[in-house]
Amino acid sequence: MIYLVFGIISVLAVYFFIRYKMLSRALERTDKELKEIIVAGLEENRILKKDVSSKELENLLITLNSLLGQIRSQRVLYQKREKEFQQQIENISHDLRTPLTAVMGYLKIMDKDSLNQEDRDNLDVVIGKTMLLKRLISQFYDFSRLTADDYILKTESVDIARLLRETLMGFYTELEEKELLVNAVIPDHPVWVVGDRDGAERVLVNLFQNVCRYGETIFSVELKAENGQVKISFINDVSGMKKEETEHMFQRFYVREPSRGDNATGLGLTIAQCLTEKMGGRLTADLEGEKRLKIELSLKEIK
Repeated sequence: MIYLVFGIISVLAVYFFIRYKMLSRALERTDKELKEIIVAGLEENRILKKDVSSKELENLLITLNSLLGQIRSQRVLYQKREKEFQQQIENISHDLRTPLTAVMGYLKIMDKDSLNQEDRDNLDVVIGKTMLLKRLISQFYDFSRLTADDYILKTESVDIARLLRETLMGFYTELEEKELLVNAVIPDHPVWVVGDRDGAERVLVNLFQNVCRYGETIFSVELKAENGQVKISFINDVSGMKKEETEHMFQRFYVREPSRGDNATGLGLTIAQCLTEKMGGRLTADLEGEKRLKIELSLKEIK
């Protein structure tokens, strides 16, 4: 009798051990499949397959496949809404640019000589505000175009050192008015990178504009090439900034200090990052210490 009981226990132990190993392997395969689906992209309509007879595991896989289906549906819906949103921005920007162009034309042909000094000053203010509005509308339009899937930049060789020097000189007046202590380390010789000249110039302009908007007393720009990459560092001091804010700086419509009233759209750095990535580069931000904001542009070097 004792041997019979021992035999039954042994058989049950072997059965449950084999059952455990089968379930363990099935879960490992399921985990591997799930990771492959995530890596490959949720756009592929792959599902998790059941290869072991277990009601519990089958229910788990049914639930997981249902979740994958819901995630795919939400992703498709998000992409559709995002595309519609971009199209709306492009349409609104286009509709605003047409009458604005006409207004600017009329302002330019106005006879300033027939106006008194006060009216001339007022006209200059109106022209300045109109130019600002044009720039803001252009940012919205550029953002809608750049984030479209079919927008591709041409690849060419760009002398980024020369472009950086020219852009710096273009901002000389603004940096002087801001009373920033400028330190520039830019090679005199050509430094070639893979990119698009207009796109690279737009990135640099947006980065300089960010410095002019938020820089306080110092500004440093340095270009150096290392390990097949050309890196341009923009460093300026800021007050009251937290390190976690750097994670949001490239998000669309993010404005660090909305109450400043400087007509920022929160798209400048977003556009800069988008252009950089389309050129195969990277744009990152970091807070060094408590007051040194560093934005680094990296592009592939051509030797």
